[in-house]
Order: sequence, then structure tokens, then C-alpha cells
Amino acid sequence: MKKEEIRKEFPERFMLIVQGNGLNKAGIKNGSIVSVESTDKAKDGDIVFASIIKDGRETFSLSRYREVNGEIHLCSETDDKTYLPFTVAFPTNLKIYGKVIRCANMLDERREGGRHVE
Repeated sequence: MKKEEIRKEFPERFMLIVQGNGLNKAGIKNGSIVSVESTDKAKDGDIVFASIIKDGRETFSLSRYREVNGEIHLCSETDDKTYLPFTVAFPTNLKIYGKVIRCANMLDERREGGRHVE
């Protein structure tokens, strides 16, 4: 989905199904459903849905937004070392679509990513 289509389709709020465990220490697990309030602004500590353009490629991320010494960082909250913090070298390469306002997790531990797991 293109950026313009996201804004047009979901002008105020939209929901996402989380893929990955980069924010599991924040209570957002693989398969969680998050409600995102559309905004292009974030403050330190918000969990944001954003895209980063690097080497001409756009990547979407659900991350903790941090501002440290004038630098913007998109951080994970997990013990999984494959999720590393990302420093946004050029703020023009960052597009914030919204901030997470709610999270719902699956209660059945056998379910993962919206699918039943045996």
C-alpha cells in the first residue's frame, strides 16, 4: 500500500497486525493487533508506525521513538538481539504515519500471527 493510500483509506485511526517480536517487552507481541492514531508527529517515548527510506527502499516499522541529543532513534524493546536500534541519519527519510494507542494480544498461547499453531 502506498503512503497516499494509507492516509486516504484510514484518515484518523487504523489497525495493524504485528509481525515480529521487536516490542514484546512493551507488551506488543507477534500477532498482536494495534490501533494506531494517524499523526505525522511523535514525542520521545511514543510507539510509532513509521517508514524509513534507506538506499532508495522504503521499510515500515513499529518502534519506540526516541530523541537523544538531537538525534532520532527507532528502538526495539526485546531480548532478541536481531532487533537493533536504528538512528535516522536524515529526518527527511523518516515518515511517521501514527502512534500506537491500544494493543490487543491473543489469549490462546497456541495462536501466533493470527494463525492456529499446533
